[in-house]
Amino acid sequence: PKRGKGIGIAATSGSASDSLSGSVFRSAGRSPFFRYVDGTVGNGKRTRLAPQFFYFSGSFGLQGEHLTTRQKIRRGDVATTDVTTGLYFQATYVLTGEKTSFRNVVPDKPFDFDGGGTGGGAWELALRYSQVKTDGDTFAAGLADPAVSAQKATALTFGVNWYLTRQSKLMLNYEETDFG
Repeated sequence: PKRGKGIGIAATSGSASDSLSGSVFRSAGRSPFFRYVDGTVGNGKRTRLAPQFFYFSGSFGLQGEHLTTRQKIRRGDVATTDVTTGLYFQATYVLTGEKTSFRNVVPDKPFDFDGGGTGGGAWELALRYSQVKTDGDTFAAGLADPAVSAQKATALTFGVNWYLTRQSKLMLNYEETDFG
C-alpha cells in the first residue's frame, strides 16, 4: 500500500562462515564507528528479525523498524554470539498540504522553471531518530576493539525536502550522531 497503515515483519535464518574483517558500521555522515578485529569470522547460525510499521494520513507520515541480528562469531579459539540491534522512527509532514506515502511527494503546484507561473512545489519537514547497538559480549571476547569501535551510535536527523516537480527534489539534512 502507498497510503494508510500497516505492520509487517521480516525474518531470515541461515549459516554464515564469511570473514567479518573489513566489515565497518558507518554513520550517515560516513564516519566509521564499529568494526570487528581482523581475523573474526562468522561461525554458524545467523538470524535476523525485523518488525516494522507505517502510518500515513494526509500530509503526515510515521514509520519505524527494529532489527535484531544474532550471529555466532569467532576468532581462533574465542567464540561468542554477537547480538546487534538497530531501530529507527521517522515522522514527516508536508507543509503545503499534499498527501504523503512511501513514494516521493507529488506537488499539487510544481515549480515553474519558466518563471511565468505560480507553482512553488511542495515542502516537507522530516525528523528521524535512529540507533545501532552492538553486543557487549563481542567486546568482552576481544572480537571488537573499544579503542576503535563504539558499542552504540544514536542519531537524530532533521530534514527539509523541497519537491520541485514529480521528478526533482532538493534535500537538506542536519544529523547529529552520538557514539557511546
